[in-house]
Amino acid sequence: MKNRLWILPLLVLCFPQMGLAQGGSIYSSFGFGDRFFEHSAAAAAMGSVSIALPSATRIASQNPALWSSVPSTRLETGYVFRQFVKQQADRSIAHNNGKVQGIGLLIPTRSSLRTALALGIRPYTTVNFYTSLQQSAGTDEATATIESLGTGGLSQLFIGTSFVPLPNLAVGAALVYTFGKIERSITITFPSGNYRNSFWRHIDWFSSPGAKIGIYYGGLASWHFGAFVELPGTATVSQQQQYGTGRLPDTTFETRITTPLPLTAGIGIAHQWGHWLIGIDGVWQDYRSVRYNLHPEATYQTGYSIRLGGRWHMPRRHPKLSDLSSWYYFVGLRWDQLPIQVRQTAISSIAASLGTQIPVNAQTFLSVALIAGRRGTLSNHLVQDWFFNIAFTFSVGERWFQ
Repeated sequence: MKNRLWILPLLVLCFPQMGLAQGGSIYSSFGFGDRFFEHSAAAAAMGSVSIALPSATRIASQNPALWSSVPSTRLETGYVFRQFVKQQADRSIAHNNGKVQGIGLLIPTRSSLRTALALGIRPYTTVNFYTSLQQSAGTDEATATIESLGTGGLSQLFIGTSFVPLPNLAVGAALVYTFGKIERSITITFPSGNYRNSFWRHIDWFSSPGAKIGIYYGGLASWHFGAFVELPGTATVSQQQQYGTGRLPDTTFETRITTPLPLTAGIGIAHQWGHWLIGIDGVWQDYRSVRYNLHPEATYQTGYSIRLGGRWHMPRRHPKLSDLSSWYYFVGLRWDQLPIQVRQTAISSIAASLGTQIPVNAQTFLSVALIAGRRGTLSNHLVQDWFFNIAFTFSVGERWFQ
């Protein structure tokens, strides 16, 4: 028993009980972690509605066809702070984390086709969880503290273009390269020297090419339509597993596997009423072919997301500001069914959001979003997360190639 306690990861990752938790959501322990769809605070404030919403001040994350709607060269980056309160039965604890939302550059060429080039790097998933529990074997000396930790995630490099072949119709495409590192570990510590402390560590390095295509049409009165498909590549995963007692590993295994990344697609519709723009998006992601990080009490399935959002804009009259310099206010609602079932229980989340976009000067904008919601369930001895996020995006524009 002293040398084989690394088998207990199965107990920890299937939530036998929660003694302490901090970091991020426990549900990021499944699959490739928590998925990012939108990296703009303005879009996040609208419930992540963005597929059919052209913007002159934002580099679209989901639909590359919208890049042609940006009239000036734009550099964009952001940050999100996430606060969680985790509940299980009569236990609860607060925890938090933060993440840079990557960086993107968009350059419009100002040609007759309104061609635009975009490139950058953005987070694709994040893994961030920590749990600690007490497991007794009948005596105080044999009561172990079992700590489970997950860190890392995947990122995407992208480069692509969009253009307008016909009036009010835009198409776009991008090549993406998904890469990153995910590390999970279990540490088992005994209060007495009569039992050996041990650990298990699993490190995965990912590499996968892929592509994304999108389309946008805005020629029907005040209606806007958009759609995108993210074509998954097959990820090559270099894996290293370490087992040991004390601090140093005494056994190391290295393997290499392949697994498809999830196929993702979405459609969006938006309508303009005066200063209001109302949109609804539907996003679908298929994890059924994923063959990575499988669990005995969890299965992959198709995930869905329904998003509803509104944008209200109030022009700010100032002689030094251009027509693009306006105050925008956002509100949104989002429902997600995660692409996993745990103990034959579907995991869903719901969130409400609001925010604003503030013109710093004629070509610089600061967007702020507040998002609050709930994910998971208390049934079947699972975990429920209440979360509150604050997202910021800073977008700087300049006129090139005029």
